[in-house]
Amino acid sequence: MSRLPGRSTRSSVLRMRRAHEQSGRSEVSPRLRDWEELLREYGAVHAINQRTELSWYAAHPSLTSAVIAAANASNAFGSRSDHQRRIQKRAIAIAKYSLLKKKRMLASAKSFHQLHQIISAAVGPIFGIGELYCYDTAVRIGAFRGLVPDRVYLHAGTRKGARALGLEYQRPWLWPHELPAPLAHRSPIDIENILCIYECEFADLPVKRRACGT
Repeated sequence: MSRLPGRSTRSSVLRMRRAHEQSGRSEVSPRLRDWEELLREYGAVHAINQRTELSWYAAHPSLTSAVIAAANASNAFGSRSDHQRRIQKRAIAIAKYSLLKKKRMLASAKSFHQLHQIISAAVGPIFGIGELYCYDTAVRIGAFRGLVPDRVYLHAGTRKGARALGLEYQRPWLWPHELPAPLAHRSPIDIENILCIYECEFADLPVKRRACGT
């Protein structure tokens, strides 16, 4: 785990810890009336966590440091990310070894999509490592490299959200413009988060859902 790089990052980490604790007490409001309320809640809690974590990864002193932290699924205050908490230590160790062997390829990737493909090929076949680990690891290493997704990658959580919205959830990714209007102009990273967090809320929102293929 690398040393936190500076006072501003430490302040961000403290804000992230407070937001993380708040989100742990109440991850999703029980009754969200509309998209505006949903997006306001997302921006007040979950988006802060995401931005702070990615800023922490971007500030790592080297690619090796960022790869090790990402492979370990580390967050900015020294614990494993909730998404990867159930993955066995052996699987994490094998994934870390595999990613470090691919460091030159990770350094030369020209786009987030290429980075994601390299990571998926390297660690996807490892028992216990799933699509979400591959995506999250790519986002974290991408933050260091300055590479961000241009599409919304679908894995177990996002597929549920996409299905709830009547989208083509069996595809490997969706383009942002395929999402309902309240989401279409958001960043793919935000859309991915929202699909995961709020998939149970979508059916009750007063927005017409798109039929698959439209």
